[in-house]
Amino acid sequence: MVAWGLVVVLFLGFLDIKFRDSTQRSDFVTAFYVAGNLVLNKQQSDLYPPEGTRSFENAPFVVRARKILPFMRPGYTVEYMYTPIVAWAFVPFSFFPPWVALLLWQVVSLFAVIGSGALVVRPIASTGKLEHNPWLYGLAGLTYLPVLHTLWQGQVGLVFGVLPLCAGYYFLMRNHPLHSGLVMSLSLLKPQFCVPAMMVAFGQALNREFSCLTGLVCGALAFFLLNIAVCGSDLCVAWLRCLRLRDSDFAVQTWAPPQFVTNFPNSLLFLLPPSLQPWSKPIIYAIAVALMLAGLWHIARLRRSSSCREDKVSLCFLIALLATPLIVPQLLVYDLSTLYPAGLIAALYPWKAPVGEQFRKLTGLGWICVNLYWIGALAIRESLQPLTLTAIILGLYWQVLAAVRVSRTSG
Repeated sequence: MVAWGLVVVLFLGFLDIKFRDSTQRSDFVTAFYVAGNLVLNKQQSDLYPPEGTRSFENAPFVVRARKILPFMRPGYTVEYMYTPIVAWAFVPFSFFPPWVALLLWQVVSLFAVIGSGALVVRPIASTGKLEHNPWLYGLAGLTYLPVLHTLWQGQVGLVFGVLPLCAGYYFLMRNHPLHSGLVMSLSLLKPQFCVPAMMVAFGQALNREFSCLTGLVCGALAFFLLNIAVCGSDLCVAWLRCLRLRDSDFAVQTWAPPQFVTNFPNSLLFLLPPSLQPWSKPIIYAIAVALMLAGLWHIARLRRSSSCREDKVSLCFLIALLATPLIVPQLLVYDLSTLYPAGLIAALYPWKAPVGEQFRKLTGLGWICVNLYWIGALAIRESLQPLTLTAIILGLYWQVLAAVRVSRTSG
């Protein structure tokens, strides 16, 4: 596993150095590097399209990106969708050439992968059921292709999403729910990954444990106040307008290749003719909300279970993580990195029989299916239907919900 990690590091470094111009086409450089550059040059007002804009094409951010990155794909439309304060975080990277900045961020993300795995495994290792050092299990994420995709493109999901969620699991397993909520509020830096954090916190509240939710709310409040204090309220309002524009843009398949849209709401929406999508969208989103509520209801049922606290925490996180691609629109294939900690919990936690054996089989099945889909998304392209993968994830989700019923009855 260590050797594989070294191979990944050397391969990414080779690509960044050998194909320096091509790094200007990566997600990190076209979005976060440019955002940091705009803030450095006091042009943060260009982060988001002006009011009344109906498309990202030729928005100020796109114009600036083309000037900063001469080797960006011709005609390629880029956008910055994150909160304003995130752009400030990438200012230090804008002092370097694009390829160096990407390589540095990949190193940071690699440490996030290893640290995330270790945070999940350490409380499990305290049971004495694991034979190896928890840090070695952290490298297991490098065998999961959405994680490698995130590293390759320099996306922020590992640092701003997976790491806070794994830290939240660690603190909740150590019976520090307030710390768990506070650290999971950092997932607001990657808003899509905040959904499982909210599910966990609300799930704990449904079980009459409010400290985690208190921590999450306090952290979120501090986060929004920091955005307003540093960036100003006008820029925050512009960000909210940008999110609305992105949602409408995403709905008509103008933003991402269809096979990359691996979330249940939009993979279902994209099967419909464009003329039916506007009125079908509320119905499909309602189904996604129903799936979330089903998860929360099963988490609430854990209160009546005689299982130990660690069992309940692990099941709560499994439900929340598996629900994410089923309920969050705009999730792409590399965002399935949120299932990486779910796989570690399902496979390594010492579940009681027969749940343990079932979870280990489901983990292997999910790992293989997602990896095969990722390969197919690059090779087969448009002929691949993302609903196939999301249907498999939905099946895994229902299996975990069924395990909650078993946990309640067998304890």
